[in-house]
Amino acid sequence: MEPITGFQGLMAAGGAGVPPGGVAAATGAPHQMIPTVSGDSGEDSVSNDGKRKTEMAKERNRLHARNTRARKKQYMEELKDKVESLHTKRASAAHSKEATARREEEQIARWAATLKKVLDLRCQGVIDQAVWNEVLTEDFELSLPLTPYRKFDPTDVEGGRRRVLVGVEGMISDTASLTEMCENLAERCRQRGGLSPPAVPAAPTGSGGDDQAPRPRVHLKSCVSSGDLVFSSDQGIMCVFSMTTVDACDFGSPLEVEKNGMLRAAFVEGGKLDELEMMFDGIAVHQQLQKAMG
Repeated sequence: MEPITGFQGLMAAGGAGVPPGGVAAATGAPHQMIPTVSGDSGEDSVSNDGKRKTEMAKERNRLHARNTRARKKQYMEELKDKVESLHTKRASAAHSKEATARREEEQIARWAATLKKVLDLRCQGVIDQAVWNEVLTEDFELSLPLTPYRKFDPTDVEGGRRRVLVGVEGMISDTASLTEMCENLAERCRQRGGLSPPAVPAAPTGSGGDDQAPRPRVHLKSCVSSGDLVFSSDQGIMCVFSMTTVDACDFGSPLEVEKNGMLRAAFVEGGKLDELEMMFDGIAVHQQLQKAMG
């Protein structure tokens, strides 16, 4: 058996008697220094990395906040511009609407005035073509129900229910027929009441032997206004109207005859009346006339 020497001997002996130089001294091996890592240096490196990351995160947060504020500011400015633009458009639209409504009201008022003038001329028995040319177009058309209580041309009847008269001549013809009805009404009322016939006014000087004094007649008045408007468009209006006698009782009639109905009037540029449709109960008017005449 070989003797146990060196490191194996020391280990076998339980490490007793190891010299201060350690195993290397006991074994005669050369002494070597084992390098060690300082714990402080590692902690400093980790700490620096953490600080650097923290600063980078803070910088990112600051940049994000700055960009967010810039976007918010830009959004608020754009929103403010949109609100101001909407306010401007709304104000402009309201102004335009008011101006349009004002023009429409003024136009309707002019139309109503023209319509009132036409009805007044008709009630007054005006048959002057020059006067009618001022308010009617050349192709003017008058449409109204059948009127069995006064004369009319049978060729004016369309569809068996309505009379249609065309042009200024047609309006003059209808006006003359209405005047004749008022003259007959006055005469019949006088006869019914036993009144003396009125004095016949003298013919105008220089008028010639063929001139005749006007016959007494019952006078009419019409009523129409834009306040009674039912419908309006860019071409005309529809409204209620009335026409009544004003002095039938003075001629001996027990009542004044009244006619109520609707009008549809169409106008052309310039304000002239181009079409007039009158809607009323002709039979009811006929019955009133019969009572008035007895």
